[in-house]
Amino acid sequence: MKTIVNVRLALFAFVLLFSASITRAQNSPPLPDEKLTVVDSNGKLVGNVLGFGVCAGVFGTPGAVPIVSFRVEGIRIVLSVGAENFYTETLGHCFNTLWFTSTDCSEPAYVNHIEEGFEEGGVAPVVPLNFLLGTKVLVPYGQPTNVNLRSKLLDPETCESFPEEELSVTPLRALIDLSNHFTPPFSLK
Repeated sequence: MKTIVNVRLALFAFVLLFSASITRAQNSPPLPDEKLTVVDSNGKLVGNVLGFGVCAGVFGTPGAVPIVSFRVEGIRIVLSVGAENFYTETLGHCFNTLWFTSTDCSEPAYVNHIEEGFEEGGVAPVVPLNFLLGTKVLVPYGQPTNVNLRSKLLDPETCESFPEEELSVTPLRALIDLSNHFTPPFSLK
């Protein structure tokens, strides 16, 4: 008889504690993340997440990917980071055409009309202007100049050569090669 009472008391205590924990879980307020970051496969911090972009989906990574920010030589870099690659979302485009004096899209690189995508008389972009050539981050360097161009990179993998054409373009310089500093795959932390 004593054993049955003890079993019933133990069962009652278990049900009471279990139902109390369910009630507490349902009434607990959501807690914000302190800071959402992206790290590489070695746990090295790539950057703090500013938001999520969709450009990586254009290049085969489904869904939205984190947009991070970091500085190199005092220059702010803003990029999207997929599981295996970096992406750029500059001036409202998933990829900005890069122009070259070579026929094979090898450096030096140039960008046509930095103000592209903004109406005449509009506000200059406040987002940092950086571009990607593979894993190299390119930034504007110098004033627009007339250059004889012979090829353009239409997306990260499509180089198109054409008869020499003179255009007014802004030169770009390589700021950093991200593959020397970060190792995919990347993840949120």
